Amino acid sequence: MKLYFLRHAHAEDATGVLSDHDRKLTSKGVKAAGVVARLLHALEVEPDQIFTSPRLRAQQTAEIVATTLGLTIEVRDEVNFGFGIESVKKLIERFDDDSEVMFVGHEPTFSLTIGEITGGRVQMKKAGIARVDLLTRQPLKGELVWLIPPKVTGVLDE
Repeated sequence: MKLYFLRHAHAEDATGVLSDHDRKLTSKGVKAAGVVARLLHALEVEPDQIFTSPRLRAQQTAEIVATTLGLTIEVRDEVNFGFGIESVKKLIERFDDDSEVMFVGHEPTFSLTIGEITGGRVQMKKAGIARVDLLTRQPLKGELVWLIPPKVTGVLDE
């Protein structure tokens, strides 16, 4: 099974006035999400499912990618803050070993979860994407196949 972890693109700053759930992508974020979407299309990434956090910035990032790939998204609370290895297990249980699943969410939980699955240390930047191939489900273990930070795609992280 191939797992893709996409951190949401650049969003409005947290000011305390706007609810964190309602922070939307900036124009830079929309552009970055589009670049990542086109890259995934060029790499022929075709997930069977895209799960996204319910926070607006993640949903917008997921929608841009899904539109480019001709897919739809499923909003799931498990991909919100608090995402972790148990969330991954729950969300992939209905898929077979040949499936591909994408998660669109947040830090620091993405980096921590990838680290727990692979035994490595990564840092997911905004609009960064990682691919992890599962080796076993019990325990959930896999290898980091690639990590593409925004600097590689030409969308520099702040």
